[in-house]
Amino acid sequence: MQKEKIVKKIVKSILWIMFIMLMTFAFISCEGPQGIPGDDGSDGKDTVLDLPPDNSAGSLDVTIAAIGSNLRGYDAAPSITIQASVRDSSGNYINGLRPADFYNVVDEDGVAMWPIDVQNIGGASAIPQVDYVYLIDVSGSMYYEIAAVKANIQAHANATIAGGIDARFGYVTFVENFGNSNYNERPYFAPTSDVTAFSSDIATLTTGNGYTENHIDAMDYVRAATGENTNYEGSFQDQAGFTYRAGAAKVIILITDEGYATPTSPGNVTSYYPGVANTMQEEITFLKRDNFTVYALTSSSTSQNYAEYVNLTVETGGLWFDVTADFTSIITTIGSAAVNNYVITYLTSNLTPGTTRNVRLAVNSSYGVGQDTGSYVFPTTVFSSSVRSLTGTPTLVVNVITGLLPTGSD
Repeated sequence: MQKEKIVKKIVKSILWIMFIMLMTFAFISCEGPQGIPGDDGSDGKDTVLDLPPDNSAGSLDVTIAAIGSNLRGYDAAPSITIQASVRDSSGNYINGLRPADFYNVVDEDGVAMWPIDVQNIGGASAIPQVDYVYLIDVSGSMYYEIAAVKANIQAHANATIAGGIDARFGYVTFVENFGNSNYNERPYFAPTSDVTAFSSDIATLTTGNGYTENHIDAMDYVRAATGENTNYEGSFQDQAGFTYRAGAAKVIILITDEGYATPTSPGNVTSYYPGVANTMQEEITFLKRDNFTVYALTSSSTSQNYAEYVNLTVETGGLWFDVTADFTSIITTIGSAAVNNYVITYLTSNLTPGTTRNVRLAVNSSYGVGQDTGSYVFPTTVFSSSVRSLTGTPTLVVNVITGLLPTGSD
């Protein structure tokens, strides 16, 4: 009798398993052919398994500038990112495209990769205008890196102008204090298109003593409109006698190896400065309101506000980079981001390490059709990073300033 009960339980369990399997199969069948849930594939555009048609003869100018992992600074393989621009036959940038306008897929080696994320970082014009302000930590811990920082900033300015971008370059230095200050002046330079003058001036920068760095209010100083007093120093535009151009992208590039002070943090900045006026979230709100993009080159240490710096760049549409990463790759990424109005990200299903992937990005929109192709090398380790600019060779993003930053000193 006991044996019969056990057999009945086993049979019952098997029947339940079979029932669940049948229901699961029926649900998958209703979803469509491994596509978007509920998609029957009838329209030829939204089915994610369909490869896009050949749009090479289309009227749109689709240009892939860079492709690889870690282009956004905070993700890695198997997440792959494409920086691209889409322009019409007159050279005007087309904004507002959605994933469906890219067929919901990326063609990688003849396989449709999905789902895709499309970020429109639009506002680009026929000749992009960018006002760059470098926000540079010049505390004592930057002593060994300041020479490389200056050289790389000069290289970025030269490469940007050579690339045909209508750009201006300026900088603000900070420790606890910054600006023209009633609180111990720190060097700054108003944005200019004269790269020679900018490069000559930035070459004179040195590091000095400091206590807790005041990143938040220094950013606010760079951002603040004329006459605005949302920090204890005022406005960079007021003190340096310039205004940001109405049609230009406003970009702050923060370079630091330290975490930031807040209005309530221990060791607040009070030796040369009254304190921190804004929280990071308050500053992000100001930056977004005034259309500033922030790129942050900071420490990857969680004790140095890594997550908060990443969030700052995500919220403002910029990118985060490890301050110890290869600066050449970062220059390429920041430069191309200024002239490319789409960031498309997808997960590759091919995890074979060290292999070259050929990628095709196709567009089908109300403005017309077009496509471009590019390639990248999948890194040798998953959750690693590999970046390729189409004008250069594949590089692993390792080691922005040469050498590792020292720790424990201000």
